[in-house]
Amino acid sequence: MNIEEAHIKIDMDLQKVSTYTQRNLLPQEIDYFLNDEVIKFIKQRTSSRSNMKQLGTDKTTKRYEDLDDLTTIKVLDINVDGDGFGTCILPDNYHSYISSKTNVYQLCDNDVIATEAKSLYKCVFPLSFTTGLVLSTYTITFTNDSGSTVVFDLASLPTGYIQNVDINKQRFMLLKAIKILLKEALEALSPNTYYLYWEMFEESFYNNSFIVVSETPFTSITVNVNTTPIVYNANINSYNIYNKISLLWGENRLIEDEFQFSGGLSTLSKSRPDSLAIQLKQGVLKVEFPNTVICQKIKLMYIAKPTILDLALQKNLNMKDTVMKEIVSNTVRFLKGIFNGDYQTYLNENVMVE
Repeated sequence: MNIEEAHIKIDMDLQKVSTYTQRNLLPQEIDYFLNDEVIKFIKQRTSSRSNMKQLGTDKTTKRYEDLDDLTTIKVLDINVDGDGFGTCILPDNYHSYISSKTNVYQLCDNDVIATEAKSLYKCVFPLSFTTGLVLSTYTITFTNDSGSTVVFDLASLPTGYIQNVDINKQRFMLLKAIKILLKEALEALSPNTYYLYWEMFEESFYNNSFIVVSETPFTSITVNVNTTPIVYNANINSYNIYNKISLLWGENRLIEDEFQFSGGLSTLSKSRPDSLAIQLKQGVLKVEFPNTVICQKIKLMYIAKPTILDLALQKNLNMKDTVMKEIVSNTVRFLKGIFNGDYQTYLNENVMVE
């Protein structure tokens, strides 16, 4: 089911609600509710409390198949902290954790394992505007050694996508368009090279800002607002990884914060080569190295972020038709509850019963 079919289905089902004749939804509003239902759908399938049988993500075939389009495996470098811990930066499309394992190497008495220095290029640029600003032009230009490329242009958006009024009143629409089109443009520029984050990167929060990162050098990002260009230069962050790769992998245990200290003091619970203790901290995974062991990589299985639905930009959901149909039905049910003033609808959404 594509985005046009989803909108048609919602329009037809809502015609049965008498109040709908007095409350016609805009396409942008339908997109908003659809995207919200996609996230709720994922939460339902990843929570054991969301179904009557109290089963988790992969315990029933349907719950597994509902999310298999988003289930992703990626091997990540471990940045050596030097204090017995290593850190992995979560992918830009990371949504939620499933499981992971760590590549481990047992050190012998005479082993000398060198580290390899790597560089990460990072550029932070904000999406903020002065009060009352009306956008006439807005472009984002990416610059590397090969030259400069416009990777987002307000003029390329469909007519009416952004109205000729204060941009702060419709900033959410511009934000959605940039999340969709800038990511696509960076991928077209060089596949699997440049990664786009919004507000969160590693353990830091960048308010109202995008973060572009890459191991491949790039120079800057220029944001042109009403013909006034502002250049944001890329910074270089250095980190080290162990260059010794082992064939052995240890299972990871995700430890809750309240048990971090007590687990490290326990002989049975502390990090071991066959069962490594890891922490999930905002945008990173932290792994505790056992004694006489070094770790090089983490193989992470996770739920990836779904694509953003947008009728004007013709962007569909990257999940199977059966899932999309269920999401559309959930959206209609929720909207009917809103139009009828049914408070129980909101309570059911919080319970998230599948």
